[in-house]
Amino acid sequence: MNVIRCSSVALLSTLALLSGCSSLWGDKGMFRAREKDYVHAGDIQPITLPAGMESAPLDPLHIIPPINSKDEFGDAVDLSEYRVPRPVPLANEDDAVGVKIQKLGGERWIFLNASTAQVWPQTQSFLSEYNVLPLKSVPEKGLIESDWVHFRDDTSTKSRYRILIEKGIHPDTTEIHVLHAQFPVDANIALDESFVWPEQSSSSEREAWLMDELAMVLAESVDNSAASLMGQNVGGNTKAQYARVNGEPVVTLRLPYARAWASVSHATEADGFVEYETNSDLGLVYIGFPYFADDKPGFWGSLAFWGEDKRAPETSRYALTEILAHLSDSKDARAAFASVPGAAFGKELPLAQGYLVALEQKDGLVIVRIRDHRGARLAPEEAKNILRVLRNRLI
Repeated sequence: MNVIRCSSVALLSTLALLSGCSSLWGDKGMFRAREKDYVHAGDIQPITLPAGMESAPLDPLHIIPPINSKDEFGDAVDLSEYRVPRPVPLANEDDAVGVKIQKLGGERWIFLNASTAQVWPQTQSFLSEYNVLPLKSVPEKGLIESDWVHFRDDTSTKSRYRILIEKGIHPDTTEIHVLHAQFPVDANIALDESFVWPEQSSSSEREAWLMDELAMVLAESVDNSAASLMGQNVGGNTKAQYARVNGEPVVTLRLPYARAWASVSHATEADGFVEYETNSDLGLVYIGFPYFADDKPGFWGSLAFWGEDKRAPETSRYALTEILAHLSDSKDARAAFASVPGAAFGKELPLAQGYLVALEQKDGLVIVRIRDHRGARLAPEEAKNILRVLRNRLI
């Protein structure tokens, strides 16, 4: 009985401890409630340091960096007017990787809406599987050069491939360019820095074979959840960048001029723009765009709906040649259009409207500017808003 009694007392004591109940044993019981001790707590005297010692404040272990209050053009942003963007949907139709072969003139390339970090390792795996062994691989340039390749249906020749993987116009897109070189099988050609690649593929059929096979494999193997750390820096920057030239907001395109022109022309035909007239020889596109300077900030951040009063007129009152003959007699307009055939500076046309999109080649880039119908600079925010819409529609 004594053993049972002791066990019962121990059990009750344990329950009192776990439940925090001080009344189980009374005010003078074994356990005392301490939840209100802080009410009677007094001040703690500061620590007195010994003579010869000084106190110093503790430095924060994790310093909060300053807020980057600049937009994509590098301009300062007033954070008091900043608007939090809408959240990106968790899933949409663009989640699937799209792979297609694009053509412009005699040039062909593979386009994927996937990052180079995803494409680089899968391309290496493809080459290994198809026995196109890489002889040279430079990830930061996105460059792969193959060893000699021998085809069973042609024993008289030998071939090499050069594959260039680059970031596309838009973030998380990739372009793959393939070049084929073919020589007689008995040709003594060194595979070193002295090797000279042709400007165009020696055989368009051999180029198309590798491109078609690679596109098919990438369409099956690349997905938006797998990436390689090694491939993050492949291919440099995206081909379309926001920038400032002489203080003016612009878009720079790292593309050949013919492709830059085709891409901009396509963009100005997209919903939101009205393309009045184009002239590829002058590098000008005359457009209508429903921008109003008194719109609230952030209005053009969402272009899901267009009111009837926000649409640009479907036709222009004047032809591009007439617009060019009545440009603004300002320093900016003269600097941009003085060398354009037919340009004249003087009186404004009555009720003229629209914008001029101007393309200029400079230092290996194509610079895209947006000006008003008189060739004068726009207010910075107006130019940025239109350039953002234009860039989003480039291909």
